[in-house]
Amino acid sequence: MMIYQARGKRALTYAVDGGCDSIAALLPHNVFYLTGFWGEAIFVQGDDGRFLIVPALEIDRAKRDSSDSDVLVLSADRGLQMFELFWDITSKKKVSVDNADYRAVELLKKKSTVKSGDAIERARAIKDENEISRLVKGGMIMDEVIEVAIKKLKEGISERELDAIIVKEYLDNGADLAYYAPSISSNIVSFEENTAYPHHSPTGKKLKKDNMVLLDLTLRYAGYIIDTTRTVSFGRTNEEKREVYELVKLSQQAGVNGAMPGTSARQLDANSRSLLGDYAKYFIHSLGHGIGVEVHELPYISQSSDSILQEGVAMTVEPGIYLPGKFGVRIEDSLIVRKGGPILLNNFNKELIEV
Repeated sequence: MMIYQARGKRALTYAVDGGCDSIAALLPHNVFYLTGFWGEAIFVQGDDGRFLIVPALEIDRAKRDSSDSDVLVLSADRGLQMFELFWDITSKKKVSVDNADYRAVELLKKKSTVKSGDAIERARAIKDENEISRLVKGGMIMDEVIEVAIKKLKEGISERELDAIIVKEYLDNGADLAYYAPSISSNIVSFEENTAYPHHSPTGKKLKKDNMVLLDLTLRYAGYIIDTTRTVSFGRTNEEKREVYELVKLSQQAGVNGAMPGTSARQLDANSRSLLGDYAKYFIHSLGHGIGVEVHELPYISQSSDSILQEGVAMTVEPGIYLPGKFGVRIEDSLIVRKGGPILLNNFNKELIEV
């Protein structure tokens, strides 16, 4: 497939803008993006070709998974020998490398001209049609998982038990778990007062009648992330919960509608935030973020962002209101920015559901 070569060429363009003539990837998700292989490796691309350096135990899998990417796979012993191959390939190059780890970059610099850069991350921000097709399928799976999770709500079930059901649904539908480094769990499953913690990890807390239930679910399908949140009520809601829910829904829909090419990410955040009225002070995170091979990637949709949305960006819109000690509400969709309106990757109901 030419898609991998095109991705590398796009990343190389950004590297050249930064004064380099080659790119290198050490982070597994970037290696995957550029070759189709996810594992321990060093990828290099310059004007003399594309190279994938892997430890001997990965050589066969690397050749199989990267067979469509026009890359020369080289085998070496783990550790220093892999770096020696890198030095041989890059001895006369100026390399933009994705790894911000100081020790790794300093080691690479010993015999090559290397600097940390964001060329690959910038290239990844715009999705190609292959990536979009994977995201669309992942979104369909996520809608099915959410439907199952809500049907499984019953008095006495714990957050962890519901999380286990969700994980099984991922696997049964051909998806994988995805992790966000600051969270110990791949999913946020929270009941009532725990819904006021934006990044809660599931516990043994049991569901009671009239509790709010927040499901912030993240799966990986064919390497790509879908990130979705729905908040429902197990039983009846009171006036305050309904008011908060409707404000979040209004804010979220405004964010979705405004996700158009040319839109300022900062302004999109501000527009959604402004609709929350007196509750805006309880919206304590950004409106959204890019998704792709990472859970959080460019662009960031926040009050401090300088990003301008472009066609082909995959991103989330996820406003929330969190009332400490009481409850929280968040609604989140993943989408693709398109002229004429975004492609919604999630189509599960956003009306307030009382189970």
